[in-house]
Amino acid sequence: MNMDINSILPIVTSYFEGMISEQWNLSKAGKPDVATITILVEKLLEIVYLETQSNLKDHVSTDGPVCQNSVICSFGNTLPQIFAQALDVPDEVKLVSSDKLTRLIAKEIAECVNSVLSMSVDSVKETIPRITPPERLQSMIQQAGQMIKELMRNLKCKCAPCKSRKKVSQSSSSSSKTISEDRESLLSATSKTVQEIIKDEVSQFTECSSDEISDYEQLESGFTLEIKNVADDVAEVIVDEIMSQNPVDLGTAQSSPSLKKVIGRIKTCAAKQFAQASISHLVERLNIKYFDSPDNPAFDKVLSRQSMQSVMSDIDALLPAVVGEIQQGQNVSQWIDDIFSGDTLELTNELKNILSKHIDRMRPKITSGPKRTSLMVLPPRAILSADILGMVWCFLGVMRWWLHTQSETLTSRVITHTLEKAVSEGSIGGASLPSDDSQGSGSESEVTTSEFTEEYSEEQESTEDGRKLPIRIIVMKLVSRIFNKAKVLDTLRSPNAIIERLFENIWVEIEDEDFEITPKMMQRLDKQLPLAKGSAKAVPG
Repeated sequence: MNMDINSILPIVTSYFEGMISEQWNLSKAGKPDVATITILVEKLLEIVYLETQSNLKDHVSTDGPVCQNSVICSFGNTLPQIFAQALDVPDEVKLVSSDKLTRLIAKEIAECVNSVLSMSVDSVKETIPRITPPERLQSMIQQAGQMIKELMRNLKCKCAPCKSRKKVSQSSSSSSKTISEDRESLLSATSKTVQEIIKDEVSQFTECSSDEISDYEQLESGFTLEIKNVADDVAEVIVDEIMSQNPVDLGTAQSSPSLKKVIGRIKTCAAKQFAQASISHLVERLNIKYFDSPDNPAFDKVLSRQSMQSVMSDIDALLPAVVGEIQQGQNVSQWIDDIFSGDTLELTNELKNILSKHIDRMRPKITSGPKRTSLMVLPPRAILSADILGMVWCFLGVMRWWLHTQSETLTSRVITHTLEKAVSEGSIGGASLPSDDSQGSGSESEVTTSEFTEEYSEEQESTEDGRKLPIRIIVMKLVSRIFNKAKVLDTLRSPNAIIERLFENIWVEIEDEDFEITPKMMQRLDKQLPLAKGSAKAVPG
């Protein structure tokens, strides 16, 4: 069967209509921000799910498995035409990126259909396709982003409505604190810093839902206590780690076992907030689709708010936060492990039940008597159930992608930014980078080559943060060696500001280049950098 343009077009159109002007311009440049990418993941999954259900509906048991080529043939050039129509631009040129995207989506649809067909007829799983692998989603994102960039070249003048972007304002820490101050004062200041940074990092992902959730401020206030509990634990570890060093070696502090133990707390906290914001967004979509419409003037906002509170209570119980310390390497939380691995059948049914209960609570009550008014008639339960299942399936796909591609870099940034802010603003001691002369082992500040080799993966390499990591390490090594040779470290309160400025200037020049830095190349870094054996004179002043 052919792709249903009338069903797919609203999905794509809503993606572009939801952008603010900044996101629009970044997408046009081929550099969408994380919030825009997250929405794109959701829309791509909606297309996959819709087409999977259409293929299942038309499939005859005697047809056998569905092959990728048959799905590709049924699509034709429809996908780029839909995106072009949503952008109101001509689709005159066949795009390489659109061909690749069509093949990726067709392959995923075929495998989703076959995953359902392979199950027994009486299986509880029969209507639930497998969750899309995050690496395939990542490839879809790259091709879709390239296709959108190419289509946007034909735009004459079009911009999304300017919406205000919600940002967390971070208060600056006092620069008068020193390492000798009261530990409780340091803990309080550092905890506030951690809270601000976690909120700022998570908001990059949740802001895509915040504008569409009527009670988002109430939801956000529920995050505060959980963030504070996590921040207090993280702050205690950071303060203990930094107070044990004077001056502070950021490289040693970042790689300490004690800090690695609290990373799981940060990841779980961020994942839960992302999940709660996403599920609240699903509830809002259900309200708009079935209740809060011109056809239903009797929509009860108070009842909706109460029902949302019940949904969040159920989600809080279903996705518990981690209590206590997590040992390095230990699973963060069972629900995170289940989503990460794709073992989500039980979670799917639980989430489906939670959203179904919301529908039941919001279902119009039929009243009798002379003043009885006509009420909006809901679709049959089977249709509602299928709609909810599709939403849950897409949410779990987005969540799995997020855990695989975004959560590690988020937690790393929280730790890094907290340490750097504390040191650079003078709230906790001074900073030092290791000396080449004193470090015979060749260890460097911040991230070491051995850590890079151990933690870097092909999956990380495909993300922007993954491509930035080796460049950042090289810059750190260069600055470390230059300053040590020039013997100017003692006069610097924090060289990290210089490292960051230098890195940003370099990245602007090379971000569009096609380059690859492998772990093996990083291991040979000392031989590749002339400064390893040279001196500060090698760098022109």
